[in-house]
Amino acid sequence: MAGAVVTHGTDTLEETAFFLDATVNCEKPVIIVGAMRPATAISADGPFNLLEAVSVAINPAARNRGAMVVMNDRIVSAYYVTKTNANTMDTFKAYEQGNLGTLISNTPYFFYPPVTPTGKAAYDIRNVTAIPRVDILMSYQDMSNDTLYSAVSSGAKGIVIAGSGAGSTSSNFSLAMQDVITMHGIPIIDSTRVMSGEVSNSGFDPEDPSPISNEECDGDCGGV
Repeated sequence: MAGAVVTHGTDTLEETAFFLDATVNCEKPVIIVGAMRPATAISADGPFNLLEAVSVAINPAARNRGAMVVMNDRIVSAYYVTKTNANTMDTFKAYEQGNLGTLISNTPYFFYPPVTPTGKAAYDIRNVTAIPRVDILMSYQDMSNDTLYSAVSSGAKGIVIAGSGAGSTSSNFSLAMQDVITMHGIPIIDSTRVMSGEVSNSGFDPEDPSPISNEECDGDCGGV
């Protein structure tokens, strides 16, 4: 087998692509492909996207590049790809990192040799039978701590915060995050709702077990 092609709906395609890129540790390419137009539409893009995906999967130059999304003549790393538009065909992009390559007359052309993205981790899940629940919370102005403690009480084993800007949250919510980490032992990853850029270090030391008082966060901590 030269490689694998996975057909997928485009709403959550980037999530599956990222997961496969992190867990399929193989030099053979894994290509994720979808369609932005239904098969009943004029100029449906599905059949041509599938043809291009297979063309990339069997190309020797595609080896050792991890999982990739192939659509609309574009080859994009699954590690960086995101859906940038709800409707257009040219929607899957890596804004800052760019494409890995393109297709011309159904022939793949890669822009540079295989390289591992900085910070990329590989996970061996061959013996994993269940994946713990991880909740994702979107930050917004005047965000209530109840959203965080609701995730805890509902059984989340990990929480990702899509913070504002470079991953920021209100001081009140940050104290609640510290409480959940130190008192409930649940890891929290601080991310950003912004499409590109880096997340700054929050400065919170998870090794500091100091409990947070209700006075520190206006009586809204320790909700579980």
